[in-house]
Amino acid sequence: MRRNPTLVVALAAVLVWASAGSLAVAAPKPPKAGAKCPKVGLVQENQGVSFKCVKKGKKLVWKPVKGSGGDSGKRCRAWSEEVFETKPPDFEILTPRQDEKAADIEKVVEVFGIRLMALKGVTDRDLVLSATVLAQWLDNDEDGKPDNRKVQSELQRQHSRMILGVTFNSIGPWHEKKQRLLRYESAPTYGLDVTTINHSRYGLEPSAYSDDWMIEEPLMAPDAATEETLHLVTDVGFAGVYPADFWSAIPGIPEYASRVYRCYLTKQGEETLKGASGLTKAMDTARGGFFSEIPEQYPAGAWYTRYDECEYGCLAAEYVHWAAITLAGMMEGRVTGIPRDRDGNGDEWGIETAEGLKQRDPQVYQLLTQKEFGFPSRAPDATYGN
Repeated sequence: MRRNPTLVVALAAVLVWASAGSLAVAAPKPPKAGAKCPKVGLVQENQGVSFKCVKKGKKLVWKPVKGSGGDSGKRCRAWSEEVFETKPPDFEILTPRQDEKAADIEKVVEVFGIRLMALKGVTDRDLVLSATVLAQWLDNDEDGKPDNRKVQSELQRQHSRMILGVTFNSIGPWHEKKQRLLRYESAPTYGLDVTTINHSRYGLEPSAYSDDWMIEEPLMAPDAATEETLHLVTDVGFAGVYPADFWSAIPGIPEYASRVYRCYLTKQGEETLKGASGLTKAMDTARGGFFSEIPEQYPAGAWYTRYDECEYGCLAAEYVHWAAITLAGMMEGRVTGIPRDRDGNGDEWGIETAEGLKQRDPQVYQLLTQKEFGFPSRAPDATYGN
C-alpha cells in the first residue's frame, strides 16, 4: 500500500523521540480569548497576558485575566518599535526593482518609505498625484517631516505599499497571482483604482480612462486617491501604533504587526467586535447601536447607515474615512440630510462639516483631534510643498 507522505510528515512533526526512548508530544497551542481550553480553572500565559479556562454555556474557553501582564506589561501600553529617519519626498518616478518587474510593476514613487507601484496603463500624472496625496495625509503641515513619526515608521516597518491599476478588475487578479513575487509577500498592499480618481478636486482634467466616471456630478464624485491612501494610513499606521484607539476589529494578526498590536489583540481576542477600540465604540453610536451585521433597518437618528455588503471591520475602516474627510472639510455640500435606505437612496453618512462632527459625533471628533495622534485635519490638494 502506498504511504501518504503528508501524513508521514505530519506525524513526524507532532511526535519526537526524546532521550531514554520516551515519547514527547508537541506543545499545545498558546491560549487566546474565546478559543477552546481543556479544564476549568486552568491558567496559562501568552505574550504577557494570563488566560483562565472558564465555562461559557456548554463550552470551555480561554478568558483574559484582568490585571495580568497584558495590562501592565510595557509593550501592551505603548508602541516601542524602531523610529525611521525620513527625508522630504521628491516624487521622482523610479525604475522598479527586479522583484517588482517580475510582478508586472512598470514604475514606482516612494513617499516616506512607502512605495506606490503602478501597473500598465497608469499615467505618470496619476501615480505622482496619488503619491502627493499620501504625503499630505502623513505630513499635513507640509514641513517635510511626518506629523506622527511613529505612524510613518509603523507603515515603513511593515513594508506597507500601494498597487495602482487602471481598473479594479486589474488589481484583484494582481493580488492573487503577482503579489507573491514581491519581497515581503504578506506586507500590507492596498489597491487604488486610478479610474476613480476625481481629478476635478485637484483642478485637473480627467485622465482618458476616467471620462465615464466623471460624466455625472464631477464635483461630488468620490475620490479614490484620498480614500485609499487614507485607509492605508489608518488601518496600518494608526491602528498599529494605537490599537486601543484605532483598531477597526479586522480579525487576525498580520505577519508584520507591531508588538503592541499583537499584545492588544491577544488580550482583547482577535474575534472581538463589540467594544474593540475607541473607534468602534464611536461607530456603534453613529450607527444607533452595536450590530455585528448589517441590520434590516438602522434606528432613527443614526448618521452612519451603510447597507451594502461590508463586514464589521470594513464598516469601521469606512467610518473613520467618513469622519476624517468631514473633519478636513471635504463633505461640505455633499449631504442631503436623508438617511440611506436599503434601496440605496439617501446618504450613507449624515454629517457635513467639522463643526457638525464635533456636535453630533463628539466621540470620533475627540479621537481625531487628540493632539498626541497628530491626525490630519486638512484636505489633500495634490500640491505638496507648494
